[in-house]
Amino acid sequence: MLPFTSLLGLESSTQTRSSRDALYLKVRELIVQGKLPSGTKLPSTRRLATELGMSRSTVVDVFDQLKMEGYLEASQGAATRVSSVASEHFKHARHASLDEPPHPSTEHLNLDRWHNSDPPTAISLTAFRPGLPDISLFPKEEWNACLTRAIKRRVNYDLSYCGYTGHTPLKAQIIEHVSHARYVTAEPEQVIIVPSSQAAFDVIAKLALVHGDCVWAEDPGYPGFINLVQAYDGAIERAPVDQFGANFDNLPGQPKLIYVSPSHQYPTGAMLSLERRLNLLELSREHGALIVEDDYDSDFQFDGAPIASLQGLDKGRNVIYVGTFSKTLAPGLRTAYLIAPKHLTQAAESIAALSGHSVPVHVQVALADFLELGLFRKHIKKMTAEYSQRMDLLYSLLQPALKEVFHLIPPKGGLQYALISKSPIDDKALSRYLFGHGFHTAPISDLTKQSSTTGLLLGIGLVTGQEINRMAPQMCMAILGWLETVRKP
Repeated sequence: MLPFTSLLGLESSTQTRSSRDALYLKVRELIVQGKLPSGTKLPSTRRLATELGMSRSTVVDVFDQLKMEGYLEASQGAATRVSSVASEHFKHARHASLDEPPHPSTEHLNLDRWHNSDPPTAISLTAFRPGLPDISLFPKEEWNACLTRAIKRRVNYDLSYCGYTGHTPLKAQIIEHVSHARYVTAEPEQVIIVPSSQAAFDVIAKLALVHGDCVWAEDPGYPGFINLVQAYDGAIERAPVDQFGANFDNLPGQPKLIYVSPSHQYPTGAMLSLERRLNLLELSREHGALIVEDDYDSDFQFDGAPIASLQGLDKGRNVIYVGTFSKTLAPGLRTAYLIAPKHLTQAAESIAALSGHSVPVHVQVALADFLELGLFRKHIKKMTAEYSQRMDLLYSLLQPALKEVFHLIPPKGGLQYALISKSPIDDKALSRYLFGHGFHTAPISDLTKQSSTTGLLLGIGLVTGQEINRMAPQMCMAILGWLETVRKP
C-alpha cells in the first residue's frame, strides 16, 4: 500500500476547501472506497500534521470527527485504526453495487405523475409572452419603503411558528380589498396566506380529494391546476368553454372539486354568464362539491368595476376563493391567498402548515402596509389604465389583419389576449415558427384536452405601447405567411 500521505493527495482538493474539510473528506473517501481496509493503522496526529504541513489541532479535530461518526476507532494508548464496522459495510456495498444499475430504480416512486406542462422559463423574448405583468413598472420605491419599515420596526409581530398561515393585519387588509373590489363575503380568519396560487390549489386538493375522486375543470383551462389534480390521481372531466364561459351541464361523474375562473376565464378571457354562475352553484350543492374560484387577474377590468366574485354570490358556503399578487404586483413577491368557507378554515390551515406553505413575515408586514396606505389601489388604477391602452392597441392592429382566421373579441380586462382560430390549425407549429421570428406566444391546444380549440395566447405585460405598435404588424405578417405556406397543396 502507498504511504498514507500519498493516498491522501490533498494538493488539488485544498484549492476550494479549508485544509480541515479537505482532510476529513479525503480520509472518509478512502475508507468508503476500500483503499483503507478494516484495521488499517493511521499515522499519529503529530506525524501526519508535520507531513501535511497542518497544525496538529486540525488533524486531531478531523480524527475526532471521524471517530464520532464511526469511521475510525481507537482506545487510550493505542493507535487510531479504520473501524471494522465501517469497512465491512462499505465492502459489502461495493460488491452489491457491481450487479446494480448506476442509479437506484425509481419505478416504485411513480415520478411520471409529477408532470408540469407549463414550467417557468427564463425571459428571452418579451413580445408577446403571456403570464407576466410589467415588472418594470413595479412600484419599487413605495415597496422598498414598506419593506424597510417592516425590517426596522420593533418586533411587534410574532417571529415564532405562530401565525404560520398568515400575518393577521395582512389578512384583514386582503378582506378589506376583496370585499370592496370583488364583493367577497368573509372574515379575516378565513384567509390563509400561501406563496402562490399553486400552493393554494395544493392545499385545496389535499383538503378535498382522495385517490380517484372526480374533478370538473374548464377546457381549455389552467394547466397548473390540471397537473396537480392528475398528480393526486384525480379523475378530471373537462367542461367546454364558449363566449359565455365554461358549461358544466351534463358532465359525468360525482365531482368533489369544480375549478373555474369565472371573471376572466383562462385562457379565453370569457366571463361566466349569470345563468351559468347560478347553475354552477346549484350543481355544487347537488353534488356536495367545493368550487375553486381562481381570480388570478380580475383586478384589471377595463370597463367599469371588476366583476363580482362567485364566492360572494354563494356567500362563502361552497366556494374557495383564490387570489394572488403575482399578476397585480410581481411573481417574485411569492404571495397569494385562499379564502376558505368557515367550516373548512381550520383544516385548510393545518394542511397549509403541514405542507410548509408559508411566506416570510417581513414580506407580509410590508404588504399589509402597502395595502393599508392605499398604494396597492393606486398601482392597480395606474396599471389598469396602462394595460387597457396596450390591449386596445393590440386589438386594433390584430383585428383587420387576422379577422378572417381568428375570432377577435374586444378585450375587457386582464393581461393576455386569446386568438382562437375559426378552424383548427397546428398552433404548436405556428408558435414555434413565431418564436423563431422573435415572438413568444403560447399554443391554446396545450391548454385543452377534449376540445378541438386551437389558437394563440398573447401577453401584453412585457411590451410597451411603442413595441406593440411596431411588432404586432410584423407578427401578423408572420402568421399569415405561415398559414399561406401550410395551406399550399
